Amino acid sequence: MAADQGIRIAEDGVAEVSMTEARAQLTRLIRRVREDGRPAAFTERGERRAYVVTPAMFKRAKGPTEKEEAFRQLVERLERLTEDPKFAEVLADKDPDLHDILDQGAFHILL
Repeated sequence: MAADQGIRIAEDGVAEVSMTEARAQLTRLIRRVREDGRPAAFTERGERRAYVVTPAMFKRAKGPTEKEEAFRQLVERLERLTEDPKFAEVLADKDPDLHDILDQGAFHILL
């Protein structure tokens, strides 16, 4: 898509507009973000200073993904299971490294 006057498409596909052109190009920029599903950026002296994103993009960027949430829940369940001495003993026999990681609480580093 050809760039609108004042809006430049960077190599990474992000539409950019300078801060001095922002007011004149704001409506076009917002429409482009909505229609193309790609973020846009305001620039100052060639540096990106702020982004325009759709609500869906913001929601994805703000919160954990489904996989991250599932991983967090799995870790919590494993940690609760290791509180059971019988489970901890079996885990120590079957997978000593995993037992040590859970026993030290190191899994929280990954969260």
